[in-house]
Amino acid sequence: MSEFIFDIETTGLDPYTDKIVGIGLLNIENKDILKIVSKDERKVILEFYRIIDSDDTLIGFNIRRFDIPHLKVRSIINDVPSLILNEVRIIDLVDILNGIFPNDVKQKYLRLDDWCRILNIRGDFENTGIKVAEWLDKGDIDSISKHLEDDLVKTYQLLLRLKEHFKELNQLGP
Repeated sequence: MSEFIFDIETTGLDPYTDKIVGIGLLNIENKDILKIVSKDERKVILEFYRIIDSDDTLIGFNIRRFDIPHLKVRSIINDVPSLILNEVRIIDLVDILNGIFPNDVKQKYLRLDDWCRILNIRGDFENTGIKVAEWLDKGDIDSISKHLEDDLVKTYQLLLRLKEHFKELNQLGP
């Protein structure tokens, strides 16, 4: 049973047309980072499913509303079985942060970079996911990989900060 910070990089926001070009995992126990980045979407997805187990935990920022559904749709399109996504434990930091406010209180949606700026978590705030398609067109896989790693590290740092405030996160990692 492993706990991973999880993130994907895509060529856009539409899971029906925009491809996954990167999937990253940061192992909370040993801090190892694994990045699967390629123009070959099917290869990226297959490699991800080879790595995770049904008793693993995936932790991320907005993964319940974006990353997991996008991965599920792209798995179907690429004819890659994705049943394991129904078995892994999912912890979305957005859900936890939204729990601060009562349901009837309208709140502003903050992105990962917004929370990181507020909490003085360092990272690259200039190169965002919007540039992934451009980098891919240029064959700049290295920039996609660097961006993916930066998002994984920022999400991990955010998790560490939130563990001090939310008991449902205390059982995670060392």
